[in-house]
Order: sequence, then C-alpha cells, then structure tokens
Amino acid sequence: MLCSYRLSGWRQYFSSEKFDQKYEKLDDDNDTNESAKAITYVQLFRSADWLDILMLVVGLLVIMLYSIAFTARFVLFGQITGAFITQSFIDQCSLKNNLTAIHDSNRECLLNRSQISRNHDQSQQLCPGENTTVVSPWSFSHAPFRAAVTSRLPWLILIGVVELVCIISQYFIFNMTARRQAARIRILLLRSVMQRLTAKESKNELDMYSQAGEIVQEVFSSIRTVISLNGGKFEEKRYEKKLQATHWSSVRKGSVFGLLTGWVYLIAYIIYALGFSCGLFIMHDEGRKKFSFSDLFVIVVALARIVSYVAFVSPFFQSLEESRGALAPVFLLIDEETKRSINEARILDDASTDDEDIDMNGDIQFENVSFAYPTRSDVLALQDLTLTARAGEITALVGSNGSGGIHDRSITECNLKQLRQKIGVVNQEPILFDTTIYENIRLCKTNATRVEIETAARQANAHDFIMQLPDKYETIVGERGIQLSGGEKQRVALARALIKQPPVLLLDEATSALDGRTTIVIAHRLATIQNAQRIYVLANGRVIEQGTHETLMAQKESRYCELMKAQQSERKDIDIDDTTDTAQMDDDNQKKISEHVRYHNGSEIEEEDKASLVKNHQPVLWRLLLMNSPELVIIIIGCVSCLITGVSQSIYVVLLAEAITAFSSCTYEERRHLIVRLSIIFVVMGVVLLFIRFIQHAAFAISGSKLTERIRLKAFGHLLRQEMAFFDFPENSSGAICNRLSSDALAVQQIVGARLGIVCEAIATFGFGIILGMYFSWQLTLVVLVYILFLFFLAFVQICWQARLKKRSDAILGPASSLAVQIIHNMRTVKHLASETEFLRQFSYLVLKEFRMRRNDTMINSLLYGINWGTVSFILVALYWLGLDLVEEKQLKITNVAIVFAYYIFILESLRMREMSDSLSAAQSFFNLFDRVSAIDNSSTDGQQLSDFQGQRVALIGASGCGKSTVIQLLERFYDPLKGKILFDDVDIRELNIQWLRSCLGLVSQEPILFDLTIAENIAYGHENASMKEIIEAATKANIHDFIQQLPQGYETKVGMKGGHLSGGEKQRVAIARILYRRPKVLLLDEATSALDSYNEQIVQDALDKAQIDDPTRTSLIIAHRLSTIRSCDLICVLNKGNLIEMGTHTDLMEQRGAYYNMIVQNSTT
Repeated sequence: MLCSYRLSGWRQYFSSEKFDQKYEKLDDDNDTNESAKAITYVQLFRSADWLDILMLVVGLLVIMLYSIAFTARFVLFGQITGAFITQSFIDQCSLKNNLTAIHDSNRECLLNRSQISRNHDQSQQLCPGENTTVVSPWSFSHAPFRAAVTSRLPWLILIGVVELVCIISQYFIFNMTARRQAARIRILLLRSVMQRLTAKESKNELDMYSQAGEIVQEVFSSIRTVISLNGGKFEEKRYEKKLQATHWSSVRKGSVFGLLTGWVYLIAYIIYALGFSCGLFIMHDEGRKKFSFSDLFVIVVALARIVSYVAFVSPFFQSLEESRGALAPVFLLIDEETKRSINEARILDDASTDDEDIDMNGDIQFENVSFAYPTRSDVLALQDLTLTARAGEITALVGSNGSGGIHDRSITECNLKQLRQKIGVVNQEPILFDTTIYENIRLCKTNATRVEIETAARQANAHDFIMQLPDKYETIVGERGIQLSGGEKQRVALARALIKQPPVLLLDEATSALDGRTTIVIAHRLATIQNAQRIYVLANGRVIEQGTHETLMAQKESRYCELMKAQQSERKDIDIDDTTDTAQMDDDNQKKISEHVRYHNGSEIEEEDKASLVKNHQPVLWRLLLMNSPELVIIIIGCVSCLITGVSQSIYVVLLAEAITAFSSCTYEERRHLIVRLSIIFVVMGVVLLFIRFIQHAAFAISGSKLTERIRLKAFGHLLRQEMAFFDFPENSSGAICNRLSSDALAVQQIVGARLGIVCEAIATFGFGIILGMYFSWQLTLVVLVYILFLFFLAFVQICWQARLKKRSDAILGPASSLAVQIIHNMRTVKHLASETEFLRQFSYLVLKEFRMRRNDTMINSLLYGINWGTVSFILVALYWLGLDLVEEKQLKITNVAIVFAYYIFILESLRMREMSDSLSAAQSFFNLFDRVSAIDNSSTDGQQLSDFQGQRVALIGASGCGKSTVIQLLERFYDPLKGKILFDDVDIRELNIQWLRSCLGLVSQEPILFDLTIAENIAYGHENASMKEIIEAATKANIHDFIQQLPQGYETKVGMKGGHLSGGEKQRVAIARILYRRPKVLLLDEATSALDSYNEQIVQDALDKAQIDDPTRTSLIIAHRLSTIRSCDLICVLNKGNLIEMGTHTDLMEQRGAYYNMIVQNSTT
C-alpha cells in the first residue's frame, strides 16, 4: 500500500552488504558519501504497487473533475458578469438621443447576442435594430436580464457539468492562446531554475539537520555518561553549531520561493493588462463581432487565476522539491548493489530458509584466513589464521586486546541466515533491546513457548533474578538494557543465545560452557579455560601457539606460560560470582537501599509529571511569538508585507470592477482611455508584488529558521535537565526524541513562517474586503459573513480533529522511530541473532498500524475539507439571487453587484484555513516539555566540602542486582531515594547544586561510553579551551599516552560512535583519562576492570592507583567482583537485595565469618 516504500526500503537496507560496511564504519563522515542527485518526479512513486497506482489514478480523475468544475465556475461567473455589464450598458446609454451612442449600443448588443440569449425574440428585446432611432420603454425591462442570470444558476449549482468547459475553447482566439503560451514558457523556465535552487538548498538543509540529529541520538542514548560528566552545556553548544549551519540554507530557500511566487503574480497581472487591452481592440474590430465581453472576461480572468494558482500551490511544489532532495540519498542507499560474494541479499527472503538447511555437526575450521575491517583496511586483524574447533569441544582463544578474537565471520558457501541461526553469540558487552525480558529472549526463536524461554533463563542462571523483579519476564529493560546491571544483562543475553539450542556457541569472556556444543571461548581469565580441549594463543592476528593447558604450560618460554605467570599472583584473588546466594547470610544492622528507583511505577511517574507541569495559560501562538521576539522587526516586516499582499487582493477586485465598468462605457475612446490606465496599474501592482512577496517569504524564512533553531536548542537543553526516570519510558527513548526534535520543530516553524503569512494575508483580505462589501452592499455582506462563520466553525472542528490525529499518530511513530534507531545502531547484534525478519516484522506492524489509523481518520478529515471547499457555489447562488432582487428594487447598482460578486469569490478562497493543527499540536508538546520541572534539577549555588570517608577506598560487593550500581546512581542523583537521605558532611545531597555535585564525582563504568569526537576532545569532554598539556598529562596518568602517540593522527584520531574504533582496554583508559582530567574529589568505579584481560586490567588498575596517590584526599567508591581490587580497601560493604549486611576491612570481615567469608569459601570451593 502507501507505505510499501518504507517496508521495501528497510528490506533492502537490511540485506545490503554495503550497510555492513557502513555500520562497521561508525566514524563515517559526510564528506566520504557519494553525492546523491535529486530524483525525478516519477521516481517518487517507484515503490507504489497496483493499488497505490489505482488510488493515484482515481485521485487524478477526481482532481480533473474538480478542476473542470472550478473552471466552469469562472465561465459562469464571466457569463453572468457579462449579463450585468450588458444591462448596465443599456441602462446608461440607450436613453441618450445620440445616434452614435445608439449605434454603439446596437453593436455592443449584437456582440453579446450569442451569450445573452439564443432566442431571436429575446435578442430583439435587448438589441434594437441599427436603423432604430427611438428605443421603446419596455426595452429597458429587467425581465430579460433576470432570465439571462437565473438561467445559469442551475449550471452553477451543477458546476461539474463538463460541457461548460467547451465555452472557453469555443471563443479561445489565437491571440490569447499565443500570449498564454508565452507566459507559460516564462513561468516554467523560471520555475525550473528556482526548483533546482530550492532542491539544492533543501538537500543542504536536510544534511545539516541529519548531522544535528546524530548528535541528539548519540547524547540521549548515552545520557547517563553525559549527565555524570556535566556535559550538558558542551553538547548544547555542539548541537547549536550544527543548527546554525542550517539557518542560511533555510533563508536562501525561502527567498527563492518568494521570488518564484512574486514572479507568478507579476505574470498574472501582466495577463490582466494585456488581456483587457487586446480584448478591447479585438472587440472594436468589426471583423470579429462574435467575440463579446463575456468571452474576454472568462478567458482573461480564468487564465490569470490559473497562473496565480501556481503561487497558491507553490508550497506543495516546495514540499515536492524537498521530498526529491530527501529521498535521493535514501534511494541511493537502496540501489547500492550488494557484493556478489556474500549472500546477505537473501537473508530477508522468506523462502531462503526453506530451500536448504545446514547440517552442522559443529566442526569449525579457519584455513589461512586474512581479514581487515573496512574502517582499518590497512591493518590486518587476522593474518593467515589457521585453527580448528571440534564438535562438542571447548576451544579457547587467548591473547591481549586487539589480537584478533573472533566474533562473527561470513561463510560464503553457506546460507547466511541458516548459518547465523546455528550459532549462538554472547558478546563481551551484550546489547539488549528496549522491550521486555521475555521478548529479548524470544528474539532468537520467535515461536518459542513460555516453558522454553524459562528453561533457557534457568540454564543461564537468570530465572531467579527475573522472578524477583516486579513485572518478572514482562519487565522493560530500557534502551541497551540500561535498567539491568551488567551481570543481569549478560545472563539475559546468554539465555537469548541458548533459546535456539545452537550447535555452536561463541562466548566472549564466557561464564561457563555447556556440554554437547562446539564452544569457542574468547578468554581474558586463563583460569576459566584451563579445561578447554584446545587453546589457541593469538598475537597480531596470527596463531602463535596451540595446545592444551598442560602442553602449553610445559613450554616454559611460551607466550601462554607468560600470560599464566602474570595471573599467578591473582590465583588467590577470588572472583565474586554474580549468582552467589547471600540470602542466608547474617542480616544484622541491615540498611535498606531504595533499589526500586530502577523500577518506578508508571502511575507514580505520570502523577509526578502532572504535578511538575507549571501552569501557563498563555495561548500557544503568543508564546511562540514571544520566543521569536528577537526577530520582532523582521516578523513585523513580513506581516506588513502580508498585509500589503492581502490589501492588494482587494485593490485587485476594485481594479477588476473598474475594468468591468470601463467596458460598460458608452464610447470607445472612453473605454480605451480607462483600460490603458488600468493596464498600467495592473503592471505596476505586479512589479510591487514581486518585491513584496520576496520580502515576505525572506522575512518569514529568517524568523521561522531562527525559531526552529531556538526551539530545538531549548528543547535539547530541557531534555538534558530531566531526571533519569524520564528517559526510562519508551516514549522518551533516543529515537523518539530524535523524531520529536526533527518533525515537530519543522511543523512549529510553519506557524511563524509561511502559515503566519497566510493568516496575516487572510486577515487583511477579509478585513479590507468586509469594509468594501459594507460600502457597496451591506445586505450581500451579511450573507457572506454568515457563511464565513460557518467556515470558521469547520476550521475549528478540523483543527481539533487533526490534533487528535497527530496525538494518535505520534503514539505509534515514536516507538517506530525508536525501534529504527535501535536496529541501525545495534545492527551487528541484529545480525548475530539472525533477527532481521523479526525486527522487520515489528517495524512493519507499527508502520501499517499508523497507516490504517490515518486511513480511517483521513476519510473524516477529507469530508470536512470537502465541505470547506465545496460549498462556495451554493453561497454564490444565494448571492446572485439576492443581488437580482436588490437590483430590481433599485437598492443596488448593477455594477456594484459585479464588484461584490467578484470580490467574494476571491475572499472565500483566501480564507480557506490551511492545516495548522499539526503545528499547534507540535508547539503544545514542546511547551509541555518547557513547563515540566525536573524532579532532580537543583540549581542552588551551595557547595560543600566532602569529608566523610575522605581519602579512603570504599568497596561495594555482592551478587548481581543487589544494589551496587544503584548506590552510584543515587550518588550521581540520576534518581532520588524513595525514602531516607544521602548526606555529604551532614548535608542532604538534594540541597546541593547538582552541577557542583557531579563535578566532584568521577564515574568510570564497566561499559565506558566515548563520543564520536577526537581522543583529545573525549579526554577534555565538556571543557572549552582545554590545554593540550593537561590532556597529555591525564592520558599519561591513565597509561594511554604511548598508545595514542603510535596512532597516525595522534590525539586527533576520531574514536567513532561510542568509541567503536578502540578496543575495550583502550576505551577504558581513555575514559579514565577523561575522569582524571576533571580532577574529581570522589572516584566512582563501577566494575571498571571486569571486562578487561589481565594485561589491560593491570594497566588500568595501575592508572587508578596512581589517581589515588596523586591526590591522597580523593575518595574512591569501588564496585568490584574481584578481591584483587578490593582486598586493600579501607572499607568493604557487602550488599544483598538492596540491604547492607556487613561492613568492615578485609581482615575484620574474614574474622566475622559472615557473608563475606562465606562468599570467598563458596567461590574457592567452586
């Protein structure tokens, strides 16, 4: 259907090997992309199916029928106006005792004979013969005039009758056709040039907005890191720079569009001038007696209005050009050919899994394999690698970080989808998707039963902790699994891999292998792989040693032996198992920690949200204008231009009425004099409007662009100040926020842009027109006012309906956008899971759901729109009928009737309400955000000295999910405790300035987040004018300086999205350097070394020890699972299920023989 483009685009997007390279190249800048040419109009519909084509054809036929009816209205209007002019001419000239005047009268009547009446008797009544010198009084009866008008009213009611269109072609003479063609050529030529300029500026603008959107996604997907580093101001400035780049592109686009609109108006007024002038000469020509004023009026007015409607539909042309520019890179991506050597293209083929099935017994062999990642094509990750993993055996790969550990490899001779379904992968940093635990586990096997899912969870030791959660398996894990601890995420990811019972299991630093499978373990802890049947030692992408643990240890000079000796000192240091049960431990002196902050009740948050909204009863439009106040002068210029344009519509009607009056003059000389003067005025008005339109659109482009920039920046800042619980809801995910800041901001721009101009123009047209209408005929004006009130009521209903529609649409498109962002940024995980089809199904469901919802609502909206536009003919019938009565009762002059009729045809068209509901709804959503007061945003300037535990190293230990990470989140004030207090020097942290508080804290997490900046910018993150000396000093302390110096670009090396170009150890050391640059008073280490191999762990640990030595007053709060990092701590705190159950030094706790002692004994036995 209409959304088939989206689905087919995603289908090809998933199956593109080119995309594999693109998501591999996370640091891909726009300057390396191919320039996409704007697509053709036909290509916009390239993905339409037969039903889409049928609907388009039906729509075009309906448009043609409406166009015929619309044209027929002008024909009838011209004919009726001709009848009015003829009667006016008779009234003015036929009583004069001037033979010349009588002769002219006869000639004028003859020229109108075919239009006024087809009846000879009626012609004799209206037109006395050429030799008649005395006109009978009954000749001036208005009965023929009434007959001439009323005979056309049924046709006006049935305005869609096709035969009426032939009237234009019947009297369409060569002169007018030639001039029309010349005008069309000029219009199309300029339009073509301006469309190219518009498309170019649209593409530039979209490119800039795309780069700004990347910053939004990066920031809000890593919001905890940004907030903990006080990086809000830095990110606001970075975002502002990207937004500023779009400003002048928008201004140029608006200026070009204004010039196009002004040019169209100039051509229209030139048509009036030339049309009436040439028509006068043709009517005076005795050889063309069949060309009457009605013919002239129909042709000139219809042609001029058709040309002016080019300006009316110009916004749609602008949208069309923007669509061409926006879709060009999309189609370029879809059209990119996939490499023939890799069968990615068949992954989403529903039949691709039916024609072949891989009978995998589990043997895996690498024979002389060399490989380099696309982003580092000059560095081989694997060099002539040869290794074998036998079925049912555990094969271990060891080596330092960056030595070529295997994650996911394509095998060209196999069906790629089947291959990936046979392999289970658990990464070192597992990715979970923003859905329930149940749905995350089910991803690898969509038809899994509840029993199978729980069984897999039990095998992964995840079932017990899941059942302790409030919503159990229906718990939402948050974006990237942020609501779960590191250990919990690992276990859910392992359950996800086990649900499909893969014959091959790839474990990146696995916990335990399962029997009956070929298990490849990428190990950092050599103690975990001593029982492996085969061990391969990698260095620089090559296998340098292989064998069992015993054979490799027998080689005293081997690399494996060196690595083992390096870890010998840690053999006595026991890892604390995440699954260790401390429920039976002593629970004396328990101190409850509010772990439940991670699982806020939805209704509580909603109530807090409502309470946190500051009441502001100012109208939305007024608040927008206040935000746009710096551009007040420019807005006033734009509004004045619109007022001039609106008044010009009234002046145009007056000029048209003057032209009508001129043609009813008794002498040719008088007519010629008036028409020449009016023609000059028409041309002058066209030139004036050319400049006025240019000024109008340029002014509103400037104000609208500035408002968009300002509202996006303000929304960005307000989002950064929201409490962390705000981002725990799916509607506030990074994808949903990206969608809100892009589409909603552009919708708001229209209010103070083009749509504000339309409103000002309509107000001017309406106000000045009502004054003129009251002057010429208050009776007819009252009739029109009643109809206008009806239009306003329809507009109100339409705005309310559109607001409801947008709210429902956003509720669907928000999750769809969020899902799309998650899929794209975690594409490697999607491919590991072979879940492309499942994600496509989910995305398709949301898109189709939104389509069906809009389809039904659009029918009602179309009905309202049709009533709004389709009732003009009926009000014109009422006006004509009332006008005839007023003329017969001598309460209204015939020429005044023509003026009022002409004016109200145009005023009713100008008052049609453009769709502003989307803009108003979008603006309201922004103001709701601005009015929302964050529950955690203390701006107090008070700061405190930290003395409790000053200079000490405090460790928190316990099973996964016991509350260790929650303590740090409460200290960072990501959340506030539900009860109790957290004190610094006996001062509640909620009373401290939150920026000052976080500046005192330095957080190093298990999964460090780096930003798509250079290494230097990451180290100095959030600080302007950073000293390179201080950056190098921090890097040196973090033991990363030497590595950076070896890089080709040194400190200017881009690290890629989330540090994707660096290994785990390198990322961790850069993150530590970033913290040391800030010189925090308190170090928060959340399992900072748990994901590293022994070599990198020792380097990182040395860096952390140096940080403690450099500032003896610095307090360290350490979350760790290994005793080597906490044995020497001044204080060790043991947590269980949110409770503090033991506290003391290592010696004290061992002597107590409580929970701490039992944990060590239990793990030592294991």
